[in-house]
Amino acid sequence: MFLLRVFLFLVLPSVALAEDKFHVDLNIGSVRVAGEDYDNGIAFDNAIAYAHKSVVYRIGALYLDGLEPAGARRDTEIEVKAIYLNIAKRLDVKAFALELGGGVVFSESEAEFLGRELAEEDDESPFINVKVIKDLNDFFSLQADWKYVDDLTGGDLHLLQAGVRFSF
Repeated sequence: MFLLRVFLFLVLPSVALAEDKFHVDLNIGSVRVAGEDYDNGIAFDNAIAYAHKSVVYRIGALYLDGLEPAGARRDTEIEVKAIYLNIAKRLDVKAFALELGGGVVFSESEAEFLGRELAEEDDESPFINVKVIKDLNDFFSLQADWKYVDDLTGGDLHLLQAGVRFSF
């Protein structure tokens, strides 16, 4: 809750400035558990962002599915639902832009076997991310995103995603 208050404190005072933009990010990709024996899963990442000068403030929803321990029965699966707060620095390069940032993920994970819930865990985990953005016009952009989430429900995650951004 403290981080949400800090996030809102940083965002709200500067909302009315003309050079600022809002973004809607829609991404899909894969998730891999680092150093653990899991099959890769699928990641859905949607966010709303506010850009003030070269700083981007983002709140997003993350859904990870299909994480299966390798060698386990096919009916064993881990599902993660999360929201996250992110602050990033935008660096404009000639043909594209980079966003380098970090934040915190608030997650709820469920482990299921044969459709029955075996365990549920709530967690808060820090993450870092790198985003590459190619603006096609003032409204529409293509993007690629990598996130490293530290110790989310017992494992470090690598998310590699591609998607679109709508700016207004």
